[in-house]
Parts: sequence; C-alpha cells; structure tokens
Amino acid sequence: ENIIPESAAVLQSVHFFGAKLVATYQQSGINQLKIFNLRGKLEREVPISTHGRITAWSGSPDVAQAFFQLHSYVESPIIYALDINNYTINIYQSDKKVSKDTTNYDIRQIRFKSYDGTD
Repeated sequence: ENIIPESAAVLQSVHFFGAKLVATYQQSGINQLKIFNLRGKLEREVPISTHGRITAWSGSPDVAQAFFQLHSYVESPIIYALDINNYTINIYQSDKKVSKDTTNYDIRQIRFKSYDGTD
C-alpha cells in the first residue's frame, strides 16, 4: 500500500517522528522536507534555506522534535532541530570556529542539455 504519493523529486528518506512521517526529497540538487500525517496527507513543506545534503536524522517516534545535519557546499555541517508540530527549523549546533564568510562563493544551479536533449 502506497502511503506517500509519488512526486517529481527523488525520495531520499522517510522517518517517523512525533507520530508523523518526515520525508526528505531531492530535486535538481535541492533538498525538500515534507511532513505527512500517517495517512499520507501532506501537512506542510518546510523550506530548507541553503543548498546542501541532509543526513544523520535522530529523534523519537513519540516526540515532536527531530534533529538532522545539513552539509552545505561552503560551510561546515550544521545540526538543526525540527519542530514537527510548528513546522519550524532552528540551528541546534554549529561549529563557530570555522569561518562563515561565504561572500566569496556563488552557488548557482545551471542546466544544460545533453547530446540526447535531456536536461
């Protein structure tokens, strides 16, 4: 039985936190975080403010808070706390010893056609 519907984005992982399903997707190198109820109805898409890769989920099925690590292209990994009931993300822990001056970096997504016309 399918619970979470298909989408154009690639489903990376699904976790059970706070009696809800937390799904991580990736589309064109950009993360998407979606929270579903147990019947598969989308409750909210939670925006991720930076490019990178979401890893290292931790939490409990009966607690409405989960933690994940975001590996950015230009910053050291940051651990975020996700409040599943309020759909908010806050920095839980970051490495303050590493410089966070990212003004010299420009992250852009550029699409090209391959020889067969595929993006």
